[in-house]
Amino acid sequence: EQEAEEKVRNEHIKEFQQEKAKEEQLPLKDKTTFSKALKMVAIAALLITLVLASVVLFGSEDQTVYEDNRNIFYRYAFICTLIYFITAYWAFRRGKDQKEAQ
Repeated sequence: EQEAEEKVRNEHIKEFQQEKAKEEQLPLKDKTTFSKALKMVAIAALLITLVLASVVLFGSEDQTVYEDNRNIFYRYAFICTLIYFITAYWAFRRGKDQKEAQ
């Protein structure tokens, strides 16, 4: 008797899930050119930061070269970090706003 009740319950659950799946829309991706450009700029900023860090780590033969490379890294890594966060957040908001509009 309990097995029969459980089978009926499972059938109801399956029917409910199928109805919900029909009603649910697929998530839309933001494929606009501007959003892609924002994402590419964000990735480029991260790559530039990685290259600068690599130059400091592997391209410093002595103390003076190290200090010069380090100062360059501090300046441009800060700028790249700002660019990354601004562009990545902007792209995120654009995608979120498009999803909410539908």
